[in-house]
Amino acid sequence: MKYCSLDPASVRNLGWSVVEAELIEGKITSMECKTGTFILPEVEKRWQVLGPISENISHLFEENKPDLVILEQTGAFSGGFITNQVSQCIGAILIICLQTNIPVEFTYPTHVKKVLTGKGKATKVQLRKGITTALDRFNITLKYDSEHASDALGNIISFLIDKTYLDPVAEVPVKIKKVKKEKKK
Repeated sequence: MKYCSLDPASVRNLGWSVVEAELIEGKITSMECKTGTFILPEVEKRWQVLGPISENISHLFEENKPDLVILEQTGAFSGGFITNQVSQCIGAILIICLQTNIPVEFTYPTHVKKVLTGKGKATKVQLRKGITTALDRFNITLKYDSEHASDALGNIISFLIDKTYLDPVAEVPVKIKKVKKEKKK
């Protein structure tokens, strides 16, 4: 099965990853990964970049023929300019998924970080270590041209772990409540 994830950081940078995985008895036995980043042209008005975004995504889908697309939920971002840009990118991606009948799953960045590192507020370095740990099982070493490309791959790896196709890479920490000491009077 082929999985594709896109990480729209803005209307200028769109990280992507494609993973082809072989499943036997509900577990991944082999996989191939590739990642990259589309650097989009500067435009006079933000909406004008939607054409190049669509062209790049269409070409990626035609070349790789994914069975599923995994996207980050935009609700995880705080309001403002970036959210508008990301929302426009996701809109373009969703239209292409509709046109090509590719199903879409959504994930939150904090969930991906928690699955891959054990911490929902992990750093980019910690997230890459979690991804590397998952890929080491298949003797896969990748170099990323942007953090957006590695984020896109993290989305796929997290999804595969959630589906139990891959074993977890991070133990989820158990929260221990501290007992408050009573003050002596």
